[in-house]
Amino acid sequence: MKRAGLTREQRQALPACYLEGGFDAAKPLAESFGARARYPAQLARKHDHTNYRRRGQTPVRQSDPRRQWAVARGPVSV
Repeated sequence: MKRAGLTREQRQALPACYLEGGFDAAKPLAESFGARARYPAQLARKHDHTNYRRRGQTPVRQSDPRRQWAVARGPVSV
């Protein structure tokens, strides 16, 4: 059985909620609209809003000794 589609307002609210509050905030809203939990993320990617970090890459922490070593040496000139 095919269910009714989302309205324009609902399709605009889902990515906005996802970008503001993340997946945990958008999941209950999507399910209340009758959509899948990952649909807000899919809509956000469709409108060129990607995750801030790619898979396999971790953010550099201030306490990382490699970062402290690089900061101590200063900028690199080519």
